[in-house]
Amino acid sequence: MFRSKSAYSGLLHGICLVILILPATRVFAQLANSPWPDYGGGYLNQHRSPSVGPSAPQILWAFDLQTIQATGGFKRGHHQPILLPDGTLVLNTADSTNDQIVAINPNGTLRWNVSASSLGPWLAADADKIYTIRQTYAASSSTQLRSVNFNGSTIWNVSLPGSNPTQNGPAIARSGAIYGANDFSSLVAVNPNGTTAWTSGASGYYVNPAVATDGTIVAGGTTLKSISPAGVVLWEKPTRTALGKFPAYLSPAISDDGTIYAGQINYPNLLALSSSGAQLWARTDLDGAPAIGTNGKVYVVSESGILSALNPLDGSTLWTYATGKTDYYNSEGATIDANGSLYVSNDQGVLMSLTPGGQLRWSMDLAPDISGFVGIGAPIIGSSGVLYVVGGHTGKVFAIGVPEPSGVLMSVLSLVGLIWIAAHSDRDRNGYKGKKPCSSHSVQ
Repeated sequence: MFRSKSAYSGLLHGICLVILILPATRVFAQLANSPWPDYGGGYLNQHRSPSVGPSAPQILWAFDLQTIQATGGFKRGHHQPILLPDGTLVLNTADSTNDQIVAINPNGTLRWNVSASSLGPWLAADADKIYTIRQTYAASSSTQLRSVNFNGSTIWNVSLPGSNPTQNGPAIARSGAIYGANDFSSLVAVNPNGTTAWTSGASGYYVNPAVATDGTIVAGGTTLKSISPAGVVLWEKPTRTALGKFPAYLSPAISDDGTIYAGQINYPNLLALSSSGAQLWARTDLDGAPAIGTNGKVYVVSESGILSALNPLDGSTLWTYATGKTDYYNSEGATIDANGSLYVSNDQGVLMSLTPGGQLRWSMDLAPDISGFVGIGAPIIGSSGVLYVVGGHTGKVFAIGVPEPSGVLMSVLSLVGLIWIAAHSDRDRNGYKGKKPCSSHSVQ
């Protein structure tokens, strides 16, 4: 029995409708396609860039946050910014009275800024939105996960449990869910449209969660927690502590093979764990947020101001370098480029780069006129290899890289190139001019 032409036409029409409708009902979006879309540079918090940083850098521009026309006192930032797909830099300030979300164009000019009450340190971006955590004081103190467009306009605010001042940042899953938490409260999963997906039962200080390739969430805080994509706590690890100490785990990092690394603040402890929570090794003399190189090596800057490179197999020390203390609580640590070079900024305002073997490549003082604590954030690396650093008490944001040749220099180089080509146009690759000896020629 054969179907009529109209029946096939109706079936085809229905299939087309399904194809058209399915994408429209999808509410999830992944991390922004940019070199540094969130804390740690990606889902795994590895602090590693796919780009190569500068070998002989200069300051390309320095944006003065004090030029922003907004209420508030001295404007400064102390933590990593993020990059949007078009190269726009976005950061949170820590003003004396009124924090700002600030967007800076790739050429160092202000794109936009918005007041946002009391902001957490970090941000994250997906394909078309920016997320951060803020505290409000309008009627009563409350904490919110905020979503803004790439032009700075607010899309939605989702209330988070608790009301303590936040030192957390959001994380984005491959499913598109956004995770946020207040200090000492529950982790909340929010859909990109602002609806709450779930609230975990475990409370604690969550910092910046890492998201494994299977969607499992690993978060630091009063304990180190592993949480399923559905919000179920899979396992917890207590902090190592002592009388009078109040330690917490900083943001964990996950290696390409799934190994979890997490360091504490306020009391030394650095763990390597399997995805199931089994301890692989521990270092009770080290603390700080870990970074992971392309070779799997683990790098951590401790409260003592020492950068240590560790063997991922057993945690043994490969080399050390005295960088000085880094940002607040060593919560950001080292940044690694595609060649394995490391970039560290210490709390005295010095930015430095080390080779993969631990030798100093270069250093640059970003705060020569300030003595004492400066508190600059860890650098991030853009697609062109430019370093971006939020300058703490300098009140500035820096772009550091290799300057592009000027127009005059480019013209001179082009002229030299043309002269060289003209002088060598009749030489072959072996250096012979004209026909080579014994060269073949056509038979008449």
